[in-house]
Amino acid sequence: MKELDLFMSSLGAVSALAAAGLFLYSSRIEVPDNIDTMMGEIQRIGRWNSYGCWAAFVGALCASYVFARQTWGS
Repeated sequence: MKELDLFMSSLGAVSALAAAGLFLYSSRIEVPDNIDTMMGEIQRIGRWNSYGCWAAFVGALCASYVFARQTWGS
């Protein structure tokens, strides 16, 4: 069981770092003033934010598992 706990903790840490990196990357995308090219960049920002949300979701699930194991586990 310790191997699973270590795996979940490691996966949670990596996912949290990935989420932070993805959100940082999406915030650094330049949005042009031209309305024709603006929509494509906004969609690109949304796509990177979506990847960051999935990574944060995995990190939250792993953190919930670790919390539950520490609280109710043996």
